[in-house]
Amino acid sequence: ILLSEKKQYDAALSVLAHTQANDDAEAKQISLTSIDILNRANRYPDSLNQLDTMVANNPDDLDFLYARSIV
Repeated sequence: ILLSEKKQYDAALSVLAHTQANDDAEAKQISLTSIDILNRANRYPDSLNQLDTMVANNPDDLDFLYARSIV
């Protein structure tokens, strides 16, 4: 998050991509954080692509549905 606040979006995304999740909840948070960074970077098509995949795999997940609705 600190990297994204300094507008070092690619570095922040790289850190998240190399982060190992310990459980499903942590994996979900990593995904949502990556999506948030993509949005901050104005990379909306990339954000929507990730969210479309997440919603397709988790159609009842309110967090992914909400994130998809605000992009």
